[in-house]
Amino acid sequence: MESVRKDSQGYLAFQSLNSLKVGNCASLKYLFPTSVAKGLVQLEVLEIFDCGVEELVANENGLEEVPIFLFPKLTSLKLTKLYQLKRFYRDKYSLGCPLLKTLAVCNCDEVELLLQEKSLESEVDKQPLFLMEKNTFPNVEELKLGFKGPMETLLSQFSRESFGKLRVLEIKACHDVLVVIPSSKLQVLHDLKQLIVRNCSSVKEVIQVEGRVGETLPQLTIMYLENLPMLTHLSGFGPFLQNLHSLQVSKCGKLINLVSPSMAKTLVQLEELTVSYCDEVKEIVENEGGEATDDKIVFTKLKKLKLHFLPNLKSFCSARYTFIFPCLTEMQVKRCPEMEIFCKGDSITQRLEKVLMSDHRPCWEIDLNTTIQKMFMETHPKEEDSKEEIPDEENAEEWNSKEQHPRVQDSVEEDTKEEDSERRESGSLEQRSS
Repeated sequence: MESVRKDSQGYLAFQSLNSLKVGNCASLKYLFPTSVAKGLVQLEVLEIFDCGVEELVANENGLEEVPIFLFPKLTSLKLTKLYQLKRFYRDKYSLGCPLLKTLAVCNCDEVELLLQEKSLESEVDKQPLFLMEKNTFPNVEELKLGFKGPMETLLSQFSRESFGKLRVLEIKACHDVLVVIPSSKLQVLHDLKQLIVRNCSSVKEVIQVEGRVGETLPQLTIMYLENLPMLTHLSGFGPFLQNLHSLQVSKCGKLINLVSPSMAKTLVQLEELTVSYCDEVKEIVENEGGEATDDKIVFTKLKKLKLHFLPNLKSFCSARYTFIFPCLTEMQVKRCPEMEIFCKGDSITQRLEKVLMSDHRPCWEIDLNTTIQKMFMETHPKEEDSKEEIPDEENAEEWNSKEQHPRVQDSVEEDTKEEDSERRESGSLEQRSS
């Protein structure tokens, strides 16, 4: 398939087209000629993936100098794994998608700049994917991006006219991004509900808060952060998370703690907290020093707390705060070998009846602190308790072969099953938001 061609009856067949999905066409260089693209007035869904497309619309001679492409009913546009894609259209044009709700551009490696206002730039090689005016995407609610190149040009287009109604923002594999949401765009993203940032090697800040006192993200309820190796902290933007319901953080190798005490006190709507595969995390709530014997931190609505594969986690908090969890009913502590105690202060969990361990066994002993201590002792038995009776000479050979040299494969299989299970759990948010 080289392109979508004109049939003998002209382009009438395309005027009623409402959905088009094209995939795995390596020789496809463009999708439509200009005259066809201008007649797609009924098109609602357009998805292209795994194709050799270099531009979506090919130039035709004899047409007006600046064509207008209007897709009055288009609600979903997804471009995925188009490694040769460079632009929407070769020359200057106007684009209108007044009803577009979902825009996804992922794994399009030749796209250096995603969006940019119309300019007089004549160099074709520097043309971005879309030449947009301020109201090109007035109703987009879900934006998913994964591409090479700087993010600043994209973020400069966030305005009340374009992306002012954005509810879901997903940034994936954008390796030149330092700040996901700059402080200057907080007011524009007033309606943002879900923020997902994954596999971005340069991200140092998720939300920039400098100079924007009093501005928040009041609708933000879900935040999912995965594989951000340069992210060092979340502290500082607590006011932006006051309505957060779910926070999941995974594979952020430089994080030492998750939140400050003051930020923890703002998470009054948080219902689910998951921290996994963060190798340097030592505590979830930071110990800022000093005595805090009378201070209380209440997670008013937290129902689920999951701590998975945190090899250096010592405790939930090493300061003497009193932690109160009135709604906590599910807690998992899996593969956290250094966690000796939950906290140095009191922990009050009126509804919690068990803590699920690495081998999926439930454990409970009086209270949360005592339970964590018991779990630690079970995995770190004292030397005198771990000594086994030396077998007699008759059974020595059999004992040496079975006990001192257990099957390594059993352990590997157990770890693999556990990791697969955790990855499926951590991927649940992405499935729900897709």
